[in-house]
Amino acid sequence: MANDSNNAHVNDGLANQNSMSVAELQKLCTSVSDVHSPTLEERLQDTLTRVQDAAKTSTTLRDEYGNSLAAIGTDDKASKFTHYNFDNDTLNWSLWLALYNDSWVFRRAIDKPAQDEIRSGVTLQGTYNKDGVYRRLKSARFDMIQLLQWGALFGGSIAVMMFDN
Repeated sequence: MANDSNNAHVNDGLANQNSMSVAELQKLCTSVSDVHSPTLEERLQDTLTRVQDAAKTSTTLRDEYGNSLAAIGTDDKASKFTHYNFDNDTLNWSLWLALYNDSWVFRRAIDKPAQDEIRSGVTLQGTYNKDGVYRRLKSARFDMIQLLQWGALFGGSIAVMMFDN
């Protein structure tokens, strides 16, 4: 029985502590709600003011990366279409030849697709005898590969094949 009275006394003490804590918590909550929180418009205006102030004190940097073929780093992309200037890097044949002769990776990227295209062969349709045509195509195989390589390296090539029937 003595234990029960001690437990009741301890529980009353905890209840008083909890009730005080709840009262303090309610007091804190009401004081927080009294504080003015800025609205969305006020926060946007404050942010805009800070950005404008930072822009006034900032300096421009003259550091850039430019690639004329990819139109990276150019000032005005619309002005490229209003006038024609001859600064095309694809016509820099000495550069392409130097890359082709000095880099095995570049050479492989040019040669392999051309070799694969010719290796796949052609299919002729018709009722005539095609053996002679296939024989002449096979004899011109190296020239056709070279034609495709030149086309890939310099941007174009043309071949005209004529056969007598």
